[in-house]
Parts: sequence; C-alpha cells; structure tokens
Amino acid sequence: MEAGWTRLEGGDLWGAARAAHEADTHRRYHAFAHPLAMYRHAAETFGFSYDRHLDRAILTHDVVHDGGPDVELRSALWLRKRLDTPDPEAEAMIRATIDHVPGRDNRIILLDLADFMFPEVRRENTRLLAEEARLLHGWDGSAFADRSAAHLDRLEVRIRDGIPGIDSPREREWFAAIAEGIRAAARDLRAPCPSSPDF
Repeated sequence: MEAGWTRLEGGDLWGAARAAHEADTHRRYHAFAHPLAMYRHAAETFGFSYDRHLDRAILTHDVVHDGGPDVELRSALWLRKRLDTPDPEAEAMIRATIDHVPGRDNRIILLDLADFMFPEVRRENTRLLAEEARLLHGWDGSAFADRSAAHLDRLEVRIRDGIPGIDSPREREWFAAIAEGIRAAARDLRAPCPSSPDF
C-alpha cells in the first residue's frame, strides 16, 4: 500500500486519478505524490476520522492541472463523471481549494496547506513549484518568485482573516501555524539567492 488512511487505493477511481496525474509530464509539486502526502497528513498530522467524501476529494482535487482556467472546477467535474452517483460533498471540498478560505468544514484546506508547517518540506515544495512553473508556463526564476510571493501574500491574508471565525481551537492553532509558514515562504522567495540565479 502506498498510502495510509485512504480506502480507495487499488480501485478504479484511484487508477484513473493516478493515470491523469502521470499523463502530465510538467507536474512536479502537483504530481501524484501530493495527494499521497495529504493522506499522510490526514492520518498523522491531524488524525482525521475516515470520510469517504474527503477521501475522494483528496484523490481528485488536482486531477486537472493543465495551466488553463478553472482547474478545480474541472477536477470536480472529472470526479462527477467517474461516479455512478454524484458526490456533492466531495465536489464542494474540491471547490474549497480554489481560494482556501476557512469555513465550516476546513479539512481539505488544512490538508492541502499542511506542508507549510514543516520548513524543509515547504522549501522543497517551492523548488518543485518553480520547476513546474518553468515547464508549464515558461516562467524563469524571477517571474516565479514575484508571482508566487504575491500569491502567498494574498493567501496569508485570507487564512488570517478566516481564523477568528473558526470554532475549533485546534483548527485555529493549525491555521495560525500554516499562516506563519506561508509568510516564511513568501519571505524566502523575496530573499536574494546568489547561489541559484535562476530561482
């Protein structure tokens, strides 16, 4: 077994999602390792109880990643087309990853952003995202750093603005740690890096 927590491994949906990830040769961060890491966070970082809707959302939330618009919405549609019975709960979770605004059910957002709490993982993810952006968009290191830092600034604001409305003290702590990691990632992107002129 590659992943704990999930109960989809080995099934048709698993195989289709994995094939879709592996068909895109530009993927680095958004490779199939990303949902596998989210499953580990579900089991180990957060200790979430099993939920089939969340399982499906983790597996398929980035199944479409082609540089075009509305990839999350198209990922939700991809899931819908592959189920005999629609799963609106899973689709709603996938849509929550568009802006990562904390709300009533924050599990998919926490899972998608959990790596920001771990500095070494966060830095490796930044490296993978830079390579992915070069392959997918043709961005050089400077363009990636500028655009990504601005994106992270906006993401941090959305997370911090949402924290006061979260009922769970544990979730507030997790989101605060994630926000700090996002701020650190943006700071790193803006720092001079003379040893790596292309990043």
